[in-house]
Amino acid sequence: MFEIEQFVVDCRAAYAADATHMAIHEVVARAVSEPAVVLAAANSLLLLHDSVGYDIYYDVLTGERRASKGLIKEELSTFKDKKKLAELGLEEGIGFIPFAGMGYEAFKTVTKDDSSPVRAGAAKQLAHDPNPGTAKALEKATTDKNWAVRAAALEAISLREIAR
Repeated sequence: MFEIEQFVVDCRAAYAADATHMAIHEVVARAVSEPAVVLAAANSLLLLHDSVGYDIYYDVLTGERRASKGLIKEELSTFKDKKKLAELGLEEGIGFIPFAGMGYEAFKTVTKDDSSPVRAGAAKQLAHDPNPGTAKALEKATTDKNWAVRAAALEAISLREIAR
């Protein structure tokens, strides 16, 4: 989770260690790797009437900017987190109990965390984007595999039509 106070401390420490922009660039790159930070920045830009916020939402919706952490980064974090490591042990151990694996897989599927809510939120924010390319992206999002993204895209399209 992003904490602004820690971000400021990290930036100051990076600047103290190396007064070039590259040291701070690494701190900022780490911060924007979190989807919540990216979306908060996009929303702030829109509040300041800067159309770059729409570009960020467009990137999230179309997949040019991933809405979730990278696969390798996510997998490596498993070995650093005791809870995730225990979960991995449970997954491997449950395979030895007859039929237990099917129930566990069903539970995992139902409770799976994905980037669909983030993409749905991005679609809603694009309702007032004046860029004509956004209409195509929203139209494409109406065929998304996730119902929340499809519904948000349809809502955004309807709001765009009403605004005309």
